[in-house]
Amino acid sequence: MRTLTKSETQPTPIRRGAFPRIDPTELRGFERVAVPICDLINTSGLVKTVVLFFARHFNTTWINAATGRLQDLHGLEIPKGLAPTRGVILISNHRSFFDMYVASAVLYRHARFMRRIYFPVRANTWFTHPLGLLVNLVLSGGAMWPPVFRDDRRFRLNPVGIAQMTHALDQPGAVLGIHPEGTRGKGPDPYEIQPARPGVGHLVKAADPETLILPFFVIGLSNDVVHEVRRNFRPPGRRGSPVRITFGEAVRAGSLDREAGAQEIAEALLDRVRDLARIDRERYGGMGNC
Repeated sequence: MRTLTKSETQPTPIRRGAFPRIDPTELRGFERVAVPICDLINTSGLVKTVVLFFARHFNTTWINAATGRLQDLHGLEIPKGLAPTRGVILISNHRSFFDMYVASAVLYRHARFMRRIYFPVRANTWFTHPLGLLVNLVLSGGAMWPPVFRDDRRFRLNPVGIAQMTHALDQPGAVLGIHPEGTRGKGPDPYEIQPARPGVGHLVKAADPETLILPFFVIGLSNDVVHEVRRNFRPPGRRGSPVRITFGEAVRAGSLDREAGAQEIAEALLDRVRDLARIDRERYGGMGNC
């Protein structure tokens, strides 16, 4: 594990008290509809509770039913034993669109700390078109939030998103899933993990010290939902590679060197995922698919 080093860095904006909101004059096109709707879902306690009741009891049920026979889980005693006083940040490698969905369904079934879930996503994919909003609402109950901007507004709007995530994580029961790589790995080696982006580092610097970061490594899950469901119901021996999820030890945000740069923190956290990838490779001899 690489040791964090100190470096000069801009302080990450953090706003407590009233919920931080994006200036509506910064929004463009369909964002003016999608962002306020998802803000309402994720900032209203009652709305979030109702929507997540559906997500938990419907989406979690069908995800586990569709992949339950494929799942091969390791380190599950770690999340089972957690009783965090603040929110939890899930971090993992990113090979499939459904990494976080399957992992969160597993955690809903086996852990006790999950009450509200959030998955920050690219604004230009999920907030700029009605179809993106529809998929967000149907698949996750609007939990793909807050938007992460990649255009010229990113330096103005993404600090607000960090503050929104920090605000959400201030409460116990909040779980925020984030991929430090920032994009999916598309190469032939399912163990290859790309360099981290600084987003999770900024979040850790801004979060309450008692916030937990829970790493996991997932392998064997493709982007083809129909294929995964079909092989889940095949006889044993014909299902192909299992969907293996390995959980690692959780770490407190306050135990990290938060004076280090956001990029350094992100890389150090991603090293924990790389360690889990090495464990899986050693355990199974590199057997896995994409």
